[in-house]
Amino acid sequence: MSVRSGHSGIFARRSGSSVDERSLLLENDNILESSSDELNASNRRAAVRLGRKEILVMVISSSAIFMANVAFGTMPLMLPVEITKKGYSLSWIGGLYLVNGLFLFVFELLQPRLVPVIGTKRVFVISTAGLGAAYFAFGFLQFTNSGTTFGVVGCFIRAAEAIFFAGMMNSGLTMMCLATPDKALILFGVTDGLVVVGFALGPLVAGALYYVSGFTLTFVIPGLLLMFCALWGQFGLPTVSNALRVPGFEDIRRLLADLHFIAGIVLILTVSIAIGSLEATMEIYFSKFELGIVTEGVIFFSGWMAGALTSPFIGWLLTKWRIEWILLVAGPFLVSFFFFIFGIVPALIGLNLGLSIAFLLLLIITTSASFVGGVGIMLRQAESCGLVNDSVTYTFISAVWLSMFYLGEGLGGLISTTILDYYSYEAVSIAYIAIQLALVGCALVILYFANRGRSDSYDVTAEPKGTYKSLQE
Repeated sequence: MSVRSGHSGIFARRSGSSVDERSLLLENDNILESSSDELNASNRRAAVRLGRKEILVMVISSSAIFMANVAFGTMPLMLPVEITKKGYSLSWIGGLYLVNGLFLFVFELLQPRLVPVIGTKRVFVISTAGLGAAYFAFGFLQFTNSGTTFGVVGCFIRAAEAIFFAGMMNSGLTMMCLATPDKALILFGVTDGLVVVGFALGPLVAGALYYVSGFTLTFVIPGLLLMFCALWGQFGLPTVSNALRVPGFEDIRRLLADLHFIAGIVLILTVSIAIGSLEATMEIYFSKFELGIVTEGVIFFSGWMAGALTSPFIGWLLTKWRIEWILLVAGPFLVSFFFFIFGIVPALIGLNLGLSIAFLLLLIITTSASFVGGVGIMLRQAESCGLVNDSVTYTFISAVWLSMFYLGEGLGGLISTTILDYYSYEAVSIAYIAIQLALVGCALVILYFANRGRSDSYDVTAEPKGTYKSLQE
């Protein structure tokens, strides 16, 4: 999107005030048009100069992001398997997810402030090495002989994993954007694809490794590969200059106070709880069919790949039609409906593997669509609050998006596994549907007040949100 596209609508709405105001706004528009042409020309030149250093930054960063999410994706399969095998309390599964989600929530929000100060390359190398060490250590929990030891030590390791995971994800993405700033938006899409595909491959890789070598090597091997990525980054990455500018406090405060933006956050939290519930309980659900761990891994892979393919398609739809507000309402209701069929109907009509897999796919597809809709809402509101379309805006949006995702994931895992300790999977489905409908109700109330406030506070004499000078800073 050009610089003008985010602001010309603001200027056009004020054109009826006076001749002087119209002249001033027309002059601003001309300046912005000229700036847009210069920036587009610069971007076209930058696109040609994709050299060895830029390619190296993208390869090393994307390799670490992909491998980290493969390792992260092994957890939904391996945690229930090991805890059930040893006879530990199922609530430890949710506890481990909650600790991880809370630390990710906090440290994701800190990244836009920490990365520019410490340095992108330094944060990337330290975080990738620390993340590899955390997974390496997690594999040795196989040798514990009590649920308390497994749970407490596992919580410490998962907390460290969250801290390093947040640093690696944000610094890796930041380095790629700084190396090729004209491709920042594309790189966000690539990163999202790496996350989902890595998470989809995680259960498949975990199932194969567990079948061959057991629990320990399932985590030790990804840990060693991440340590290699850190070593590769230390000696292979160039120093990335032009540190990321920290967003202005006023812009961020305006955005965080925007009720439409908050509604998008509520939507992401709502579907994240569904994802956390599925991650923590899918293996327990499909174990009733006695399929074997490799077959279960294939099912998990198919489900997450369906989500990976859905996300870019929904993103393309959002660029053509503004349907994110439809997804805000329809998404959670569809997810609740498919969760009802997935979790409750099989108990009423008898187990049916084909039906369960089909509605698992539909559940993950609608969840992915709602997720992208939430991000679309946040991006549009960021633009309307004066944040321009640069890597600063997208890094901040990414931090909020990922932190809410990990928080919801942790809450969903804790709630579902705690209920499973005392009740059946049908109770998990009922509890989740109630939470889903309550949160979407909150989002609708927020939208009502947001739309009423917008109509009450509209002021045609307000000053423009941006000028050529402020956009270039």
